[in-house]
Amino acid sequence: MNRNIIVVLVLLAIYIFDSISAQGSLSQCIYNNIDFSRMAANNESLKEYSFTQTGTTYIWNVCTVAPSCTQGTGGVAGAVSCQRSGTTLRSTGLLSSGQFGSLIGKPGGQITYGKGLVCNSNKQPRTTIVEMTCTPGQPTVILSVDEKAPTGSCIYEVKLAGNGACPTQTTSAGTSSTTGTSSTTGTSSTTGTSSTTGASSTTGTSATGRLTVTGTLSVSGTLTVTSTSANDSSTLKYSITTIISLIILVVLDIV
Repeated sequence: MNRNIIVVLVLLAIYIFDSISAQGSLSQCIYNNIDFSRMAANNESLKEYSFTQTGTTYIWNVCTVAPSCTQGTGGVAGAVSCQRSGTTLRSTGLLSSGQFGSLIGKPGGQITYGKGLVCNSNKQPRTTIVEMTCTPGQPTVILSVDEKAPTGSCIYEVKLAGNGACPTQTTSAGTSSTTGTSSTTGTSSTTGTSSTTGASSTTGTSATGRLTVTGTLSVSGTLTVTSTSANDSSTLKYSITTIISLIILVVLDIV
C-alpha cells in the first residue's frame, strides 16, 4: 500500500484530535476553571460589543458570533469580530479559530481569534485578541480597543474587565476525596470527580460532576449530579484518536 496513505491517516488523526480539543473548550467557554461565557454579550439587550475610535467601529463578542459581523455586505458566517469604517465591513476574526491563553501577572485569560480578512499592508489575516481581566464583584466594562503596534499590523487588542473573568469561588475542579464525614450547608458545586468514604451530608444544592459515595449520603434540599460536555468531548477526542491510531497500525502491518 502507498505510504502516502499512511501519512494522510496520521495527519487526519492529528487534525481530528486538535479540532475536537479546541471546539470542546470554546463551546463551553471555559479555561483554567473560569467560565468566560459570563463575559459574552448574548442577551436581548446586548448581543455584541462595539467601540468607536477615530472613525472606526470595532465589533466583537466572546465565545459566540457577533451578529453585525455576519450580516450584510462584508459580513462573514461565523465571524466573532469585525471593524466598520464608513460602509466598509471587514472581518477581523472567526469564532472557529479561537485559542485560549493566560494573562501574565494577573487573573483572567484571553482568546485570540484569527483568519479574518487579509490585511493589505502585510498580506496576513486580520486577528483580534480579546483580553479579559478578573475584577471581583464588578460588572463587565470595556477598558480599551486599539490596533497593536506597529500601525498596519492588523492585530486588534480588545481589553475587558469584570467579575465574569474570575474563577467561580464555589466550584472545585478536579478530584475531591473525603474520608469521614462531610457536611455542607448552602451550595456545593464540584466539577470533576467527588469521592466520599463515610457519611456525606449536604443542605442546599450540590451540582455538576461525578459523585461517588461509599457509606451514607444524606441530602436535605436538591442534589443534582450531571456529567459535563468537557469530559464527553475529552473522551470522544481520545476514542477517535485511538481508533485512527489502530487503523494506522493495521495498515503498517499489512505493508
